[in-house]
Amino acid sequence: MYSAIKETGGRRVVAEIFSFTINGMNVICTEDAVESLRDIYRSGLWVYEWMQKQPGTFLLRGRRPVRVGDLAGATCVVKRHSHGGSLARITGDRFFSANRVLNAMKSAEYLQTKRILTPRYRFIAWRKSGLWTRCESGVIYLNGGEDAAVFLFRDICNKLDARIERVAEGIGALVRRLHSIEFLHNDLNLMNFLILESDVIAILDLDKSTPSLGDLTPSMCQRNLTRLFRSIRKIGRPVNRVRAENIIDAVKRGYAAE
Repeated sequence: MYSAIKETGGRRVVAEIFSFTINGMNVICTEDAVESLRDIYRSGLWVYEWMQKQPGTFLLRGRRPVRVGDLAGATCVVKRHSHGGSLARITGDRFFSANRVLNAMKSAEYLQTKRILTPRYRFIAWRKSGLWTRCESGVIYLNGGEDAAVFLFRDICNKLDARIERVAEGIGALVRRLHSIEFLHNDLNLMNFLILESDVIAILDLDKSTPSLGDLTPSMCQRNLTRLFRSIRKIGRPVNRVRAENIIDAVKRGYAAE
């Protein structure tokens, strides 16, 4: 990513993506967010903290909560990044580096060229703290963010909504589409699919993804699907096991039909 950044008129820029440093914070962002982000980071706040104080902001709870609110005139979903699993007990809200988040941005740009709905990064910001790095990012899911009524697929499953199987088939079709363009998500689970009111599906959390691998083997694709099925069974337990298997069957139908 950095090799593509050039000095232009005193600013480092790639297309509409700008980079600057303020108060030790390294920031990559779209041009329209530069001034707002400069003001926020100059104040000593992270955007996640700043957004908490803004009217109209709400929480969307996944594995970890994200804040959804206005940033420079568009609805932005802001996330503080951290490791998962047992590593999180050691690192807390710190990363070893910002490389995983930068990989997510690169993967998102690749998927957008393939017309797959995924976060459009508004900004990524990180600051070194000794051996560790703290990092946050803000993304937009729709043009202008005019439709903020979004649901994680996990939440739809827990509500036993009538849309479940239709949306599950759509998820299967989306995973097949990812595999057809030689893209492995590497962390497929129910919390990484965002469902819009129109049942359009966005794919989330691309930091572990691997784009353009070359020909994917059937075993690689199957491991990807098995990871997703395991998460459906885990989330399905509080509801009922039969329902979880029905959801998995719907995903399989969508995957096979694509």
